[in-house]
Amino acid sequence: VVESIFVAVAAFLDQSLYIAAMRRSKGSGSIRKRENAWEVRYLGPPGLQGKKKHIYETCHGSRRDAEQLLGQPL
Repeated sequence: VVESIFVAVAAFLDQSLYIAAMRRSKGSGSIRKRENAWEVRYLGPPGLQGKKKHIYETCHGSRRDAEQLLGQPL
């Protein structure tokens, strides 16, 4: 039981360091117009099983605000 907890904590810390070091490159996401907002979608760090994970964020503002949100580091 203790070993499984240790493995889970190690995986979490490894993923946290990956998130801190990861930056989105130009063209690594998309922006689309919703009814009263912009939806920003980009690839996040892989899940525990190694699958791709998309992250969705909503921006209530201009398209330029959404582009700035997409350009920020994770």
